Amino acid sequence: MRHLHIVSIHIPYPPDYGGAIDEFYRLKALKELGIQVTLHCFLYGTRAVAPELEKYCQKVYYYKRAMTLKNAIGSRPFIVRSREDPMLLENLLKDESPILFEGIHTCAFIGEKALSTRLKLVRMHNIEWGYYHYLAEHEPNRLKRMYFRSESAKLKRYEDHVFTHAQVILPISHSDTTYFAAHHSRVSHLPPFHGFDSVMISTGVGKHVLVHGDFRILDNARAAIEVAIAANEEGIPCLIAGKSPSEKMRRTLQKFSNIRLMPDVSSETMRQLKLDAQMHVVHSENPSGFKIKLLNALFSGRHVLVQRSIAEGEHLESITHAFGNRRELQALMRKLKDQPVTQDDIKCRESLLLPRFANSINAQNLINLIFP
Repeated sequence: MRHLHIVSIHIPYPPDYGGAIDEFYRLKALKELGIQVTLHCFLYGTRAVAPELEKYCQKVYYYKRAMTLKNAIGSRPFIVRSREDPMLLENLLKDESPILFEGIHTCAFIGEKALSTRLKLVRMHNIEWGYYHYLAEHEPNRLKRMYFRSESAKLKRYEDHVFTHAQVILPISHSDTTYFAAHHSRVSHLPPFHGFDSVMISTGVGKHVLVHGDFRILDNARAAIEVAIAANEEGIPCLIAGKSPSEKMRRTLQKFSNIRLMPDVSSETMRQLKLDAQMHVVHSENPSGFKIKLLNALFSGRHVLVQRSIAEGEHLESITHAFGNRRELQALMRKLKDQPVTQDDIKCRESLLLPRFANSINAQNLINLIFP
C-alpha cells in the first residue's frame, strides 16, 4: 500500500480559494491513482469539519489552531507556532509513511528527531516571507504593520530551518522554483491543481470586463479597484465579483458609473459571469506564487489580460495579453473589447493548457517523486 501523510494549512474543502483548490484537487487526483492519504487539517475561522474529504482520504484528523497572543512572541513565525499541536506529531509517528507539508505554515515538526528518517516534502504556495513583506509595505495600521514586518523576518530565518530538514521542495510557479533552487538541492516544480477537465470558452464577443477574487485579501481588493478605474475611464462595463468586499471598497466602487460590484455570488453565478465576459483581468502587485484565478480565467474565459510580473516565467505569452501599468491595460481593453474569440483561439489554449495543467499527469509526477 502506498500511503502519504498530508499536513494542510486549513481545511481544503470547499475548494473556494487558491490554496484550497490546489490541495483539494491534488487529494482527488492522488486518490484516483491509488494513493492512500491521511490528511491533517487545522480548524480556525469560518471553515468547519468537512465530511466530503473522507471520500478522498483514508483518515482525516482535525486540530484547533492556537490563535493566542503568546504564539506571536519568540523567534519562530506565528503562522508556524499556532499550528504546533502535539497530537499532530503523535499521529505522524503512527507509521513510517512520507509526509507532505502544505506551506511553511505546517512545518513546526519538520526538524523533529523522531521524523529524521522520514521522507519530507514541502509544497510552497509562494515565497512566504516576501508575501508578508508586501503586506507590511501596504498596511495602514501601525500595529499590524509591525506584526507583518516581524513575521516576514521570522519566516525568512525559518525558511533555512525548513530547507535543512526537507528532502524535496515543491514550488507552485516557475519564478518561485528559480528562487528555491538557489537555496535547496532538490526542487521540483509542481503546477497548481484545479477543477477543470477541459477548456470551456465561448466563441464570439462577450459583454463585460470581469475581475474576481477574495477581497478579504488586500492585494485582490487593491487590484480590483485599479482595474475598475481603468475600465471606467474607457467607458467599458466592468463586473467586480468575489468574496467579502470591505465597506471602503464598496464606497470606492460606487463612484464609478460603469462598474458593478457583485459580492459573494454563488459558484453557478460566477461560472456564468466568466462565460459571458469579454475580458478577464488578472492583476496583482505581489507576483509570488501562482494565481489560481489566472488558471480559472484561462480555462473558462475569452481574452485574458494579465499583469506582466505575474505571467513572467510561466510560458503563457501565446494565450494571454500582458500589461505593466494602467495605460497599457487600457490600451488592451480598447483593442480587445470587440474582438471575437474563435475556435482556433480555443484550440491554441487547449494545446498549451491540457498537457501542462493535467491533474492526472502532475499527480503521477508527484507520486514518482515520493514512491520511485
